[in-house]
Amino acid sequence: MSIIQLSLFEEMELNYDKHDSVGDINAKNSYIEATVSAYRILDKLTNRSYIGVSIDPATRLSTHKKGKTSNKELNKLMNERPDDVQFEIIDEFFDPTYKSNDSESRASKIEAFLIQVYDSIQNGMNSALIFHHDYTDVSFWKDVLTPKLFDIYLVANHELLNIRSQKNKYLKVNSRKNNKPDEKEYKKWASEYLVELESKGIKTFVLAQKLSKIDRRNLYRFIRQEDYGAISARKLSLFLTKLEKHLNIPHKAFPMQL
Repeated sequence: MSIIQLSLFEEMELNYDKHDSVGDINAKNSYIEATVSAYRILDKLTNRSYIGVSIDPATRLSTHKKGKTSNKELNKLMNERPDDVQFEIIDEFFDPTYKSNDSESRASKIEAFLIQVYDSIQNGMNSALIFHHDYTDVSFWKDVLTPKLFDIYLVANHELLNIRSQKNKYLKVNSRKNNKPDEKEYKKWASEYLVELESKGIKTFVLAQKLSKIDRRNLYRFIRQEDYGAISARKLSLFLTKLEKHLNIPHKAFPMQL
Protein backbone atom coordinates (compact mmCIF):
# COMPACT_ATOMS: atom_id res chain seq x y z
CA MET A 1 0.00 0.00 0.00
CA SER A 2 1.81 3.13 -1.20
CA ILE A 3 1.31 6.83 -0.71
CA ILE A 4 2.09 8.95 -3.78
CA GLN A 5 3.34 12.51 -3.36
CA LEU A 6 3.18 14.68 -6.47
CA SER A 7 3.06 18.29 -7.56
CA LEU A 8 0.58 18.82 -10.36
CA PHE A 9 2.65 21.19 -12.46
CA GLU A 10 6.24 20.16 -11.63
CA GLU A 11 6.67 18.90 -15.21
CA MET A 12 4.18 21.17 -16.97
CA GLU A 13 5.49 24.73 -17.23
CA LEU A 14 4.27 25.32 -20.79
CA ASN A 15 6.46 22.55 -22.17
CA TYR A 16 5.09 22.29 -25.68
CA ASP A 17 6.94 21.43 -28.89
CA LYS A 18 6.16 23.74 -31.81
CA HIS A 19 7.26 21.07 -34.31
CA ASP A 20 4.71 18.41 -33.33
CA SER A 21 2.70 17.22 -36.31
CA VAL A 22 -0.87 15.98 -36.31
CA GLY A 23 0.47 12.51 -37.04
CA ASP A 24 2.71 12.67 -33.97
CA ILE A 25 -0.23 13.74 -31.83
CA ASN A 26 -2.51 10.99 -33.09
CA ALA A 27 0.21 8.40 -32.53
CA LYS A 28 0.15 9.21 -28.83
CA ASN A 29 -3.50 8.33 -28.37
CA SER A 30 -2.94 4.68 -27.48
CA TYR A 31 -3.47 5.74 -23.88
CA ILE A 32 -7.22 5.48 -24.56
CA GLU A 33 -6.81 1.72 -24.21
CA ALA A 34 -4.47 1.93 -21.24
CA THR A 35 -4.76 0.13 -17.95
CA VAL A 36 -7.33 1.61 -15.56
CA SER A 37 -6.56 1.89 -11.85
CA ALA A 38 -9.11 1.60 -9.08
CA TYR A 39 -7.94 3.67 -6.13
CA ARG A 40 -8.93 4.55 -2.59
CA ILE A 41 -8.30 7.74 -0.66
CA LEU A 42 -8.58 7.09 3.06
CA ASP A 43 -9.07 9.60 5.84
CA LYS A 44 -7.01 7.81 8.50
CA LEU A 45 -8.57 9.85 11.27
CA THR A 46 -12.21 9.00 10.50
CA ASN A 47 -11.72 5.82 8.42
CA ARG A 48 -13.93 7.32 5.68
CA SER A 49 -13.00 6.38 2.10
CA TYR A 50 -13.26 7.84 -1.38
CA ILE A 51 -13.23 5.38 -4.30
CA GLY A 52 -12.24 6.38 -7.81
CA VAL A 53 -11.04 4.99 -11.15
CA SER A 54 -8.61 6.61 -13.56
CA ILE A 55 -6.30 5.81 -16.44
CA ASP A 56 -3.81 8.20 -14.82
CA PRO A 57 -4.03 7.85 -11.04
CA ALA A 58 -0.92 9.95 -10.39
CA THR A 59 -2.40 12.98 -12.15
CA ARG A 60 -5.78 12.32 -10.55
CA LEU A 61 -4.18 12.29 -7.10
CA SER A 62 -2.39 15.54 -7.87
CA THR A 63 -5.73 17.11 -8.75
CA HIS A 64 -7.28 15.80 -5.55
CA LYS A 65 -4.34 17.19 -3.56
CA LYS A 66 -5.01 20.67 -4.88
CA GLY A 67 -8.33 20.45 -3.02
CA LYS A 68 -10.32 22.09 -5.82
CA THR A 69 -12.53 19.27 -7.08
CA SER A 70 -16.32 19.18 -6.89
CA ASN A 71 -16.20 16.97 -3.78
CA LYS A 72 -16.44 19.36 -0.82
CA GLU A 73 -15.61 16.82 1.89
CA LEU A 74 -12.55 15.57 0.02
CA ASN A 75 -11.43 19.15 -0.67
CA LYS A 76 -11.68 19.99 3.03
CA LEU A 77 -9.65 16.91 3.96
CA MET A 78 -6.92 17.72 1.44
CA ASN A 79 -6.75 21.39 2.46
CA GLU A 80 -7.01 21.06 6.23
CA ARG A 81 -5.59 17.63 7.12
CA PRO A 82 -3.28 16.40 4.32
CA ASP A 83 -1.20 14.39 6.78
CA ASP A 84 -4.25 12.23 7.53
CA VAL A 85 -4.60 11.18 3.87
CA GLN A 86 -3.57 7.76 2.57
CA PHE A 87 -3.69 6.86 -1.12
CA GLU A 88 -3.88 3.25 -2.28
CA ILE A 89 -4.08 1.61 -5.70
CA ILE A 90 -6.51 -1.22 -5.00
CA ASP A 91 -6.11 -2.98 -8.34
CA GLU A 92 -5.47 -2.42 -12.05
CA PHE A 93 -7.42 -3.78 -15.00
CA PHE A 94 -7.86 -3.40 -18.74
CA ASP A 95 -10.91 -1.58 -20.08
CA PRO A 96 -10.73 -0.80 -23.83
CA THR A 97 -14.05 1.06 -23.71
CA TYR A 98 -13.20 3.22 -20.70
CA LYS A 99 -14.94 6.58 -20.56
CA SER A 100 -15.48 8.68 -17.48
CA ASN A 101 -19.01 8.38 -16.03
CA ASP A 102 -20.05 5.69 -18.52
CA SER A 103 -22.29 3.37 -16.51
CA GLU A 104 -21.73 0.51 -18.98
CA SER A 105 -17.94 0.50 -18.80
CA ARG A 106 -16.06 -2.14 -16.83
CA ALA A 107 -14.43 0.65 -14.83
CA SER A 108 -17.79 1.99 -13.60
CA LYS A 109 -18.91 -1.49 -12.57
CA ILE A 110 -15.71 -2.10 -10.62
CA GLU A 111 -15.95 1.35 -9.04
CA ALA A 112 -19.55 0.63 -7.99
CA PHE A 113 -18.53 -2.68 -6.44
CA LEU A 114 -15.75 -1.07 -4.40
CA ILE A 115 -18.04 1.78 -3.32
CA GLN A 116 -20.31 -0.84 -1.75
CA VAL A 117 -17.43 -2.83 -0.23
CA TYR A 118 -16.08 0.28 1.50
CA ASP A 119 -19.57 1.76 2.08
CA SER A 120 -18.12 4.99 0.77
CA ILE A 121 -21.37 6.86 0.09
CA GLN A 122 -23.30 6.49 3.34
CA ASN A 123 -20.12 6.26 5.44
CA GLY A 124 -17.52 7.76 3.14
CA MET A 125 -16.74 10.60 0.75
CA ASN A 126 -18.30 9.41 -2.53
CA SER A 127 -21.47 11.26 -3.49
CA ALA A 128 -22.88 9.31 -6.43
CA LEU A 129 -23.42 5.81 -7.81
CA ILE A 130 -23.93 5.35 -11.55
CA PHE A 131 -24.18 1.55 -11.73
CA HIS A 132 -26.14 -1.13 -9.88
CA HIS A 133 -26.38 -4.88 -10.43
CA ASP A 134 -27.56 -7.73 -8.23
CA TYR A 135 -24.66 -8.78 -6.01
CA THR A 136 -25.96 -12.35 -5.77
CA ASP A 137 -25.28 -12.79 -9.51
CA VAL A 138 -21.96 -14.60 -9.14
CA SER A 139 -21.34 -15.24 -12.85
CA PHE A 140 -21.81 -11.56 -13.71
CA TRP A 141 -19.33 -10.35 -11.12
CA LYS A 142 -16.84 -13.07 -11.98
CA ASP A 143 -16.77 -11.73 -15.56
CA VAL A 144 -16.45 -8.10 -14.45
CA LEU A 145 -14.02 -8.24 -11.54
CA THR A 146 -10.32 -9.00 -11.55
CA PRO A 147 -9.19 -12.20 -9.78
CA LYS A 148 -8.09 -10.14 -6.77
CA LEU A 149 -11.41 -8.29 -6.55
CA PHE A 150 -13.42 -11.46 -7.16
CA ASP A 151 -11.75 -13.00 -4.10
CA ILE A 152 -13.02 -10.01 -2.12
CA TYR A 153 -16.47 -10.50 -3.64
CA LEU A 154 -16.61 -14.18 -2.66
CA VAL A 155 -16.14 -13.47 1.05
CA ALA A 156 -18.38 -10.37 1.08
CA ASN A 157 -21.94 -10.28 2.38
CA HIS A 158 -23.83 -10.08 -0.93
CA GLU A 159 -27.13 -9.17 0.68
CA LEU A 160 -25.49 -6.28 2.50
CA LEU A 161 -23.90 -5.07 -0.75
CA ASN A 162 -27.34 -5.17 -2.37
CA ILE A 163 -28.90 -3.18 0.46
CA ARG A 164 -26.23 -0.50 0.15
CA SER A 165 -26.41 -0.42 -3.65
CA GLN A 166 -30.21 -0.25 -3.76
CA LYS A 167 -30.11 2.64 -1.31
CA ASN A 168 -27.55 4.53 -3.39
CA LYS A 169 -28.37 3.60 -6.99
CA TYR A 170 -30.58 6.60 -7.80
CA LEU A 171 -28.58 9.09 -5.78
CA LYS A 172 -26.81 10.76 -8.69
CA VAL A 173 -29.92 10.98 -10.86
CA ASN A 174 -32.15 12.35 -8.13
CA SER A 175 -29.64 14.83 -6.74
CA ARG A 176 -29.05 16.42 -10.16
CA LYS A 177 -32.43 16.06 -11.82
CA ASN A 178 -33.73 19.34 -13.25
CA ASN A 179 -30.80 21.25 -11.80
CA LYS A 180 -28.91 23.75 -13.93
CA PRO A 181 -25.23 22.80 -14.22
CA ASP A 182 -22.86 24.83 -12.11
CA GLU A 183 -20.45 26.65 -14.44
CA LYS A 184 -17.60 26.62 -11.93
CA GLU A 185 -17.96 22.86 -11.40
CA TYR A 186 -17.85 22.35 -15.16
CA LYS A 187 -14.67 24.39 -15.41
CA LYS A 188 -13.05 22.40 -12.60
CA TRP A 189 -13.89 19.19 -14.44
CA ALA A 190 -12.62 20.58 -17.76
CA SER A 191 -9.30 21.69 -16.24
CA GLU A 192 -8.77 18.18 -14.83
CA TYR A 193 -9.56 16.66 -18.23
CA LEU A 194 -7.06 18.93 -20.00
CA VAL A 195 -4.37 18.13 -17.43
CA GLU A 196 -4.99 14.43 -18.06
CA LEU A 197 -4.62 14.92 -21.82
CA GLU A 198 -1.49 17.03 -21.44
CA SER A 199 0.13 14.43 -19.17
CA LYS A 200 -0.32 11.87 -21.95
CA GLY A 201 1.51 13.93 -24.55
CA ILE A 202 -1.43 15.73 -26.15
CA LYS A 203 -0.33 19.31 -26.89
CA THR A 204 -3.46 21.00 -25.62
CA PHE A 205 -1.91 24.47 -25.60
CA VAL A 206 -0.97 24.24 -29.28
CA LEU A 207 -4.32 22.75 -30.27
CA ALA A 208 -6.33 25.26 -28.25
CA GLN A 209 -4.82 28.06 -30.27
CA LYS A 210 -5.11 26.17 -33.55
CA LEU A 211 -8.68 24.88 -33.16
CA SER A 212 -10.37 27.60 -31.12
CA LYS A 213 -8.00 30.58 -31.08
CA ILE A 214 -7.61 30.30 -27.30
CA ASP A 215 -4.61 32.22 -26.03
CA ARG A 216 -2.00 29.94 -24.47
CA ARG A 217 -1.51 32.22 -21.48
CA ASN A 218 -5.23 32.20 -20.75
CA LEU A 219 -5.34 28.41 -21.02
CA TYR A 220 -2.32 28.12 -18.73
CA ARG A 221 -3.97 30.30 -16.05
CA PHE A 222 -7.18 28.33 -16.45
CA ILE A 223 -5.57 24.89 -16.14
CA ARG A 224 -3.60 26.02 -13.10
CA GLN A 225 -6.98 27.05 -11.63
CA GLU A 226 -5.61 30.56 -11.10
CA ASP A 227 -8.28 32.25 -13.22
CA TYR A 228 -11.45 30.38 -14.17
CA GLY A 229 -12.66 33.53 -15.92
CA ALA A 230 -9.83 33.35 -18.46
CA ILE A 231 -12.01 31.18 -20.75
CA SER A 232 -15.81 31.11 -20.96
CA ALA A 233 -17.60 27.83 -20.32
CA ARG A 234 -19.17 27.93 -23.78
CA LYS A 235 -15.85 28.48 -25.55
CA LEU A 236 -14.27 25.76 -23.45
CA SER A 237 -17.05 23.31 -24.29
CA LEU A 238 -16.73 24.02 -28.01
CA PHE A 239 -12.96 23.58 -27.84
CA LEU A 240 -13.20 20.20 -26.09
CA THR A 241 -15.67 19.00 -28.72
CA LYS A 242 -13.32 20.08 -31.52
CA LEU A 243 -10.32 18.60 -29.72
CA GLU A 244 -11.90 15.17 -29.31
CA LYS A 245 -12.99 15.16 -32.96
CA HIS A 246 -9.53 16.28 -34.11
CA LEU A 247 -7.79 13.57 -32.07
CA ASN A 248 -10.43 10.97 -32.92
CA ILE A 249 -10.93 10.00 -29.28
CA PRO A 250 -14.19 9.08 -27.50
CA HIS A 251 -16.28 11.90 -26.14
CA LYS A 252 -15.84 12.38 -22.41
CA ALA A 253 -19.08 13.73 -21.01
CA PHE A 254 -19.35 16.10 -18.08
CA PRO A 255 -21.62 14.49 -15.45
CA MET A 256 -24.12 17.33 -15.96
CA GLN A 257 -24.01 18.49 -19.56
CA LEU A 258 -24.04 22.23 -20.27
